Amino acid sequence: MLLKKYTMKQGEKEQKNNRKLIVKILTIGLFAIVIGIYLINGKSINFNLKNINKETSENSDVPMEEEIVEDGLGQQELVKNQSIKFIMHAGGRVQGIDYTNVQDALEENYEKGKKYFEVDFSKTKDGKYVCLHSWDGFAFRILEIEKEKALSPMTHKEFMTTNSKNDFIQMDVDVLLKWLKNHQDAYIITDTKEDNLEFLQVLAEKSGRLKKQMIPQIYHFEEYEPTKQLGFDKIILTTYRLGVDFAENKDFFSKNKLFAITIGDVLATEDFLKNLKNMGLKVAVFTVNNPERVKALENMGVNYFYTDVL
Repeated sequence: MLLKKYTMKQGEKEQKNNRKLIVKILTIGLFAIVIGIYLINGKSINFNLKNINKETSENSDVPMEEEIVEDGLGQQELVKNQSIKFIMHAGGRVQGIDYTNVQDALEENYEKGKKYFEVDFSKTKDGKYVCLHSWDGFAFRILEIEKEKALSPMTHKEFMTTNSKNDFIQMDVDVLLKWLKNHQDAYIITDTKEDNLEFLQVLAEKSGRLKKQMIPQIYHFEEYEPTKQLGFDKIILTTYRLGVDFAENKDFFSKNKLFAITIGDVLATEDFLKNLKNMGLKVAVFTVNNPERVKALENMGVNYFYTDVL
């Protein structure tokens, strides 16, 4: 009788152990299935993303290139970006108006997919910099003022607080930097008719980490080294103040790395462009608003286009 009870208890114990073992096996199996599904889906997602990127690259008129960008946390990541094609001149056309340099122009063209913006800077009567092409009437395009008042420098406060046309938001360096901070994949190409190195010194002091999103234009060969020392990594040499023989300074081009060299459309002949390309230079042309002209210049090797509207 005791042996029978003992045998029954042993049987019950073995059944419990077997049930526990079955539960463990089922749990491990279920866990393996979940992991398998996750890995399969992950590979599928990666595969699909690669296909999408490949299709985008193959179907785009703009070549793809790898670029190291710095995110808002200061971390670098390798991303696939479309290489620049269009640089929006004075921020680009907004509400049918060119040469505004207002925040609305940046915002509207950014929403259209543009990421590179040329912005003009002018010095106010009290020595500060605002986003304006020059003090020869351009303020009349954006501000509710008389034409005569737009022909001479205003104070910073006057420029920033005067009522604007079309509810435009006029900008100074601080307003621009705030916008740039909120659009970390956007870049600003600077342009000024003032003392360029003085302006770039102010910009370098104010921009801090946003300096990475700034691409200064320089207008003379001797501005290159001081601009590099201010911490700007990408520099464009704009040539309209140099004369047509600037390309003869091959020593400068062989020793100094430029983001691009900018020429006027009138200089963009096939022979002249071939000479620049043979020196290993990327070429930008201003100002081009005709799609057919863009195609013709691309066929001659032009990389980038300053434009109001394309």
